[in-house]
Parts: sequence; structure tokens; C-alpha cells
Amino acid sequence: MGRSQRLKLSAVRESFRLLGEVRELAPDPLGWRRHMLQGLCRLTGTQVGISSALPRIAPGEPAEFPALVTLGWAGDKEQAVWDDFAARGAIDEDPTVPALLKRWGTPFTLIREQMLPDEQWYRHEHVNVTRRSAGVDAYLNSQYFVSRTGMVNGLALFRPWGQKRLGEAERKLVHLFHLELGRLWELPPGDESLARLSRRQRQTLSGLMRGRSEKEIAAELHLSQHTVHEYVQALYRRMGVSSNVELVARVGGLRSRFVPRMTEMDW
Repeated sequence: MGRSQRLKLSAVRESFRLLGEVRELAPDPLGWRRHMLQGLCRLTGTQVGISSALPRIAPGEPAEFPALVTLGWAGDKEQAVWDDFAARGAIDEDPTVPALLKRWGTPFTLIREQMLPDEQWYRHEHVNVTRRSAGVDAYLNSQYFVSRTGMVNGLALFRPWGQKRLGEAERKLVHLFHLELGRLWELPPGDESLARLSRRQRQTLSGLMRGRSEKEIAAELHLSQHTVHEYVQALYRRMGVSSNVELVARVGGLRSRFVPRMTEMDW
């Protein structure tokens, strides 16, 4: 791997510092998104940032973008082009959307070349009309599915038209940041008893917090009901409770202002 594709320790440290700052702004979904984008643009050498919550997207239907934040446009004209595209919710115009939809529900971060090759990208009408007019080209897209809300936290970072491509180092840095941000929605912060839950235990806990039965959780996770029951019993022991009601009440009480609100309607 070339040196330019390696993550620098200093950049990783800066990303964790940024995460702490985002937590401080957690009650304000627009505020923390703006601060996050400013920090990630600085760390990745990008100029334009976009972030919002994303309900489930269906091809052929207009998309909604709750808590939408955009920043860094070269001017009002460029931003107006993108605002018009977003207002129409015309996601099918974007040729990278099929690659994104294939990964819906799983955390990912992709640079444009991993979504669509150059030949198809630069021949597409959306690119030559919307992207070029908005003054952006090279970009990455990162998404994290939050099972508690059934929505995706999405962000995209862009470099101006004509600037160098984004690489693996930038992709890895944003992906690492987004995974750590996602953990804030999965685990109640500030409670050491939950700090070392396994992935399956976190998924089981998430299901219980959403009112799912053990049978329903087993079906969602493609596990046996017996296995899920064992995860639930382990959660009981860790939290010092003896029922789902007590577990949900205990975990719900641990949620603090440091968990980022996805939208104004969240929590």
C-alpha cells in the first residue's frame, strides 16, 4: 500500500477529538452535523459537505432529507443547483445511487470510483449538468444504519471540479469516524457495564429497546431463539435486572445529552 493511502495517527487522533466535539453538540441535530462536516472537510481536504438523516429510500420515489445540512459551496449559484436537486428528491438521477442502495442497512464508506467507473460517470447527464454546475466532482459517500430509528445517518464530502481524486486514506478515516459515531446510537454512553458488549449482544439489546420479542429478534438476526435468549440472560446479568421491562427502563435511563439526535423529532 502506498504511503499516501495509509492512515496517519495524527489524523485518527483528530477524528476522535472531533467525535468528542460532536457529542457536546448532540442535542442540536443541525449544529453537530455542521461541526462534523467542517471537521471532516478539514481532515480529508474536501470543500463541500452534506449530511442528513435518511428514511428508507425506494427507487422511483422522491427522497426526504430530514436535518439536512450543506456547507462549503463555492457560491450561491453552485449551492442553488444542489438545493434544487435535493428539493426535488430526484435521487434516481444520480448514477451512484444503485451502488448505495445495494448496501442499505450496513455501514459503508465508498469513494466514487468504487461506486461507478470513470467511463460511466463522466458520460452521465447528472454529472455533466448537476455536478459540473454545482462545481463538485470527486466525492465519497458514507452511511450508518441506526436500527433504533430505522433511518440511515448519511454524509458526503466533495472536492471541487478538476481537483485530485479522493483516495483510500480519506475513505478509511471517514469510515472509522462514522463507525465510532454509530456506536453512540447503539450503546448508552457513560455506562461501563455496557462498554464490552459483543456485536450480537448490542443487536439483541437494540431489538429489545424497539419492543421486539426474543422470537422476532431471532428472526431479524437469523439466529435460533435459544441463542437470543442466552444473549438476553447475559444482558440481565450485566445490568442487574430480571425482566425486559427492567432492562429497557435501566438502559433508557442511561441515555444522555451526549447521544446525537438524528432529527428534531428524535427522543
